[in-house]
Amino acid sequence: MQKYYHFYEKSYENFTPDWFSESNAKKIELFLKENTESLKKFIESYERQFDWADDFLKGKEVLVTGCGFGGLCHYLESKGAIVTGVDVSKLAISGAQEIKKLFGRHSTFKCLDMTEKNNLGSYDLIFDDHLFHCLATKPDRLNYLRQLKSMLSPDGLIFIESMAFHSGLQVPVEYNFDDESILWKNDIMVRKIADSIEIENEVKESGLFINYLYFHSELSFQAFPEYKNYPSHFEPKTIRLTCKAENPY
Repeated sequence: MQKYYHFYEKSYENFTPDWFSESNAKKIELFLKENTESLKKFIESYERQFDWADDFLKGKEVLVTGCGFGGLCHYLESKGAIVTGVDVSKLAISGAQEIKKLFGRHSTFKCLDMTEKNNLGSYDLIFDDHLFHCLATKPDRLNYLRQLKSMLSPDGLIFIESMAFHSGLQVPVEYNFDDESILWKNDIMVRKIADSIEIENEVKESGLFINYLYFHSELSFQAFPEYKNYPSHFEPKTIRLTCKAENPY
């Protein structure tokens, strides 16, 4: 993952130390809410479809990968989960620690590259916080998925919400989309926008078993942050899936 580490580290450079202050508390809460909204809806939709009890997350050991400033960690913690958040960006983890102190949270945060072997322990639930599509090469993606499998408890579940290719996808002029579905910006690979079949095949190749998969053609990812009003029908669509370490059937 180090090959595109600096691209993501740079995205946190605008958050200077004074941003993490009590006077900014409402602005920080809004920022975390906006960055968590899609995954929160995914989790709540899954809860309804599979009839989870209201206290299902209480006491569960939970890992959030690509946690950024920890918005999803805070949401899961509010549901009673015991949460560990990891991110490759030192600036993201530093910010997450500051926000944790500011709001009196208890989640644990660690700076780690999830494409490399890590001894993090075992988890009941693992939530990919939009990290999967940031891993542009197939070896990185498979290493990552196999890492998740190794950390999942026997009855555990992995949640992934990822960008997905569709025929109407168009990219702004400074971006380039190559034949391997990799999105480049200024000669740096920044995303893998695979179609749903390729994503499904990669997950299976990693040894995980898919027990839920939904291509969300109505929900578009905002892939180009410089263009706030970029037409949604040109943006990547969304795939949501959950996986188990062992065959559930």
